[in-house]
Amino acid sequence: MTTKDQVEFFEPFWDSGEPRFGEKGAKGWSSWMRQQERGGWVVINNLGNNPLHLYQEKLELLHPLCSLGLILFDDIGSSMFKISSAELKFQIMLSFLQFLGVPCDSRLPRTSLYLFLDNTSIFDHNFFHERLLTSYELPLSGISTIGHLDTMRRGREEIGQCKEGECFIQNIFQSAMSCFNLEEKMKLSVVWLQYEIAKVVRCLQGKHKKKLKSQGKRSKRLAKGLLKETMNRNSLALWKEYALLEWLLGNTEEARKVFDAAIGLTGNQGLKDRTLRSLCLLYAELEVKTGAQSEHEADSRAVHILTSLAESSPYVPFKGPLPAVSILKARKAYERMLEDSLKLSADSALVTITACFALFQYLTVGIDSAVAVFLQVSESVAPSAGECNKPQGWWSPLQAVTVMHTNLLKYHMKVSVYPRAPLREALMAALHLYPNNFTLWRAFIQFESKSHNVSKARRFIDSVRRATDALEPYLFAIQAEEERKKLVESVQSGDTGHVHAVIPETGLSNRIKALFERGLSTEQGSHCLLFWRMYLRFVVSYILLCIEWDKSTTSC
Repeated sequence: MTTKDQVEFFEPFWDSGEPRFGEKGAKGWSSWMRQQERGGWVVINNLGNNPLHLYQEKLELLHPLCSLGLILFDDIGSSMFKISSAELKFQIMLSFLQFLGVPCDSRLPRTSLYLFLDNTSIFDHNFFHERLLTSYELPLSGISTIGHLDTMRRGREEIGQCKEGECFIQNIFQSAMSCFNLEEKMKLSVVWLQYEIAKVVRCLQGKHKKKLKSQGKRSKRLAKGLLKETMNRNSLALWKEYALLEWLLGNTEEARKVFDAAIGLTGNQGLKDRTLRSLCLLYAELEVKTGAQSEHEADSRAVHILTSLAESSPYVPFKGPLPAVSILKARKAYERMLEDSLKLSADSALVTITACFALFQYLTVGIDSAVAVFLQVSESVAPSAGECNKPQGWWSPLQAVTVMHTNLLKYHMKVSVYPRAPLREALMAALHLYPNNFTLWRAFIQFESKSHNVSKARRFIDSVRRATDALEPYLFAIQAEEERKKLVESVQSGDTGHVHAVIPETGLSNRIKALFERGLSTEQGSHCLLFWRMYLRFVVSYILLCIEWDKSTTSC
């Protein structure tokens, strides 16, 4: 059928009462059209109990000329189009899932990123379950979930929808499985399990034990159900997410069995398998992170995992420390693999091999050797001309390596004595290259908040702001100044809990105001929802503070 014919089918389909995509029992628009072409009748069950149908009947009784379906069709009928590309169909499905709050890799173009930016979580210094090189955090698209437009003072505490919303999302996943090919189905299965894991992480963050127990059972039931599917039985990506789920729930031994079994599925692939490298990297990071109680054993387990990966031989679970000869052979294998990867075009394969080799060097030699690996990759792979101005979602391989470099330095500073200068220099160099990166800005602001040299940080942010048209320098500069202002007010309040408003502190307020005015004068700032929300909150709080000053001076 032509696009015109499909548009004509849309209105009768919408008004037919047939379950739509995401509703229980939905067969899809295509199936309904084929049934109509054959002259069949649509069987409508329990139409009178459909909430949308009941609402439409009530609307038509109040306004006979106002039909919900007619209004919708008139609004979008002339704008409907057909997507023929299978890749674009899958991408629009991911975008729709992200719109509903499902974390997935749906990338927005830079032209629309700031227009939709409204999520205050980009400022959160939440390092729950942070690992050595990577960290478990939801994709920072900056887009707030539908139905969860949070206030500026209170960030979102939970992930997920109400009972009806969760049912809708599950129906979407189930319906979508019949619309795509085998590879895309496997990707959807991973996204579905990642959404369940995200809810588990939020329960852990909020320390909700009852919710964690019930959510953990639901998530494990879904994971096992997905892994029983024939297409997913050998999916390393899905086994990796299931092992992570078990680890987060505190079932460490069970998670190790899952990891070991997943590694055993690959046979002798070793460093050649990109997904296996990612799985082994996560396994090693979790072992080191858990090794706070028994550091030596944890490091030995992590070294065993990374060494076995480089040996390309059948995997044997950890039984004890490895001999030095095996470690030397593994180092040679990593060096050869890295050299071969640098000769090819930079892609995600380079990221995983760099991460595994850097972590291996960190555990067997030290921080300096790991940093040398990152510097070798950074110097060998120069960023392209348009790469540096791409938004957060469009991470290049070199940008991912840079973030892992700073993450490792942060971790090492937490667990041992190490100078601050290397991390500061790495963050400043990275932000000059990637001024759009939320993660790097958040790390820089947190790092500089512990420093007493405020002017140096301000000069650096101003230099980045003048060199780029990105909005992130404005956003994070304002956030840093507001945090500093709160700190000053807490000191001024003393033991009384009230700010001494007789002698107001105007320097920070004037600087914040100037940053807002400059940011809103730019094209990106004038169209950014989050920027306007921050500005309105600042103006209201400033007016309220002026009223307190006026009352205090009058009473004096």
